[in-house]
Amino acid sequence: MDMPYIFEEDITVNVNLATETYYLPFKKVIQDTAFNNNYLYYVCGTSNQGELWQIDMKTKKAKVIDLPQNGLNSEPEGIEIIS
Repeated sequence: MDMPYIFEEDITVNVNLATETYYLPFKKVIQDTAFNNNYLYYVCGTSNQGELWQIDMKTKKAKVIDLPQNGLNSEPEGIEIIS
């Protein structure tokens, strides 16, 4: 979407004016999302079944990392990208 002017009192986002849309069939509870360099990242799941998704917004292909397999057994609550 084109970014609205943020100094307005009220901002209305009209989905019909989106420059591009995506459908992602989420099957788990999404805890947080982040966007960096044309990749959408999100963490989802609960304790012992969390996942980190990296979605290439250009190719629309996803890489899924099983968090418990990598030693992260707690419920994922957030994600942050540090440059």
